[in-house]
Amino acid sequence: MIGIQHTAIYTPEGIETAKILEEKAGIPENIIIEKFGLYEKRVAPSNVQTSDLAIRAGEKILEHIDRELIDVVIYFGSPHKDYHVWPIVPKIQYELGLKNAYVFDFSAIGKQ
Repeated sequence: MIGIQHTAIYTPEGIETAKILEEKAGIPENIIIEKFGLYEKRVAPSNVQTSDLAIRAGEKILEHIDRELIDVVIYFGSPHKDYHVWPIVPKIQYELGLKNAYVFDFSAIGKQ
């Protein structure tokens, strides 16, 4: 069967509110809310990398499926990742023990 069988996300527990962002960035809270539409955002601890978050999401999928049956791992996320030069999806594949899977990395930052 061709198609996406499972997807998962991992959301870190840390939260920064628009008020905290105002203090950090010097942008008024009402601008952050009204112009960016951002009331709060999730933040990971400084020692947690992008791949760590992706691996935690992948572990959720592996609760429901045999890792030998996974054909492909697709990472779609921010280019702000562990390493600036190479993609992180091979690390995710390795850490999850998905030796039969191909990998694709689609990193995006926004519209130009």
